[in-house]
Amino acid sequence: DPRLGIGRAAAGAGPPIRARKGTHHMDKDLLGMAALFPLLAVAIIIVFAGGLGVVFILVHETSLHEWGVIIIGVALVVLVPTIAALAQRAVERE
Repeated sequence: DPRLGIGRAAAGAGPPIRARKGTHHMDKDLLGMAALFPLLAVAIIIVFAGGLGVVFILVHETSLHEWGVIIIGVALVVLVPTIAALAQRAVERE
């Protein structure tokens, strides 16, 4: 409608927009991925946390007892951000 300053398609007078042939399969793939990625993320976190828990239990059973667990925990708290900062700095230089 020229009075409104919009074209035919925007005013609703144009032909209906139809999905292309073969897009139904793509929609199923996207739906599958939308369900797969969160489940995969949860599985990875469970494996990582479970593995870390096993490491803590095994270290606790050594002669270091609680101190071994504390040392590993402090090392994780300090080393992970330090390594991330160094990696970020290296990436920014490139």
